[in-house]
Amino acid sequence: MSNKKRRNQKKPPEVPVSWWRRRKFKVPLGVFGTLIALWGAYWGYKTVGAEELRTLIYQPLYSEVQAVEESVRALSIEKPPNMETLARLRRTGAFERVPSRLKRDLLAVRDDAQTLHSAVMALTEPMLREMSHRIMQLRTEDGDRLWLRKASDTLRRMSASEKGVSDRVTFHMEHAGRSRGIDVRDPGKPVSSSPGGPTFVLNDWLDYPESLKTIERLWTDVDYLYFNEVGDTWYYRITREDLKKSGATLMEFLNPIRDALKLDPNFQLLLSNKRRDLLSEISTVRTALGERIREPRELIDLISP
Repeated sequence: MSNKKRRNQKKPPEVPVSWWRRRKFKVPLGVFGTLIALWGAYWGYKTVGAEELRTLIYQPLYSEVQAVEESVRALSIEKPPNMETLARLRRTGAFERVPSRLKRDLLAVRDDAQTLHSAVMALTEPMLREMSHRIMQLRTEDGDRLWLRKASDTLRRMSASEKGVSDRVTFHMEHAGRSRGIDVRDPGKPVSSSPGGPTFVLNDWLDYPESLKTIERLWTDVDYLYFNEVGDTWYYRITREDLKKSGATLMEFLNPIRDALKLDPNFQLLLSNKRRDLLSEISTVRTALGERIREPRELIDLISP
């Protein structure tokens, strides 16, 4: 072959050599095997039994803590802070699978919520007695019966005078209260047949007098203002007509009752920061449970179980 042909012949491209090949880097088989074993142990720890923890422990506890938060916000004898899931897990021993810090926080939430609910229960009886005593000075059972008949007739006339036909037979309440009664004997034209109205609940006493703004806006001339969450007896409710006859405003009627409540130690407990601190504590526990639902097992549990 001539020199000219040799010069025209292309050289094969150079392939870059990896740094570990240039340095002749080698991973000992023992180290490589150890890394694989560690990764397998880690993956097994994270996954084995994780779904059981998620579905049988953390998800039920999360739902229960949410319900307790609703109870603490409501402060109602109708919404006790039941933690049956926690009690069941403790009975079966499954609660021991929960990390110690989270266990302590859950038990603290349970105890503090029960303390607040006990105050609500203890306060309800004297509050209703004081309220009914004041109402019986304002109105009578016969007067209540007469007003109810007039208000029901007015509501029927109002419904009959409206255009068209409404398919709404229930009412959305932005505050605790009763919906108006609906007569559906004629399915084609349901009509309002009896009064409803807002209920002055414990939260309203705690937020008094700011709560009066909401009550005054929702309370109409053909509705009651209730003072018992479940009782509809005449001495647990008043009308605007009752106040007009007495010559008092709603605030003037309620002020003496609020003054009496402020002397009760249970009411003072509910007015304190105890409730606010508990809601903050519940938020922290709920967040921790949410993280556990996503990752039921963490490596830190091996160090601090």
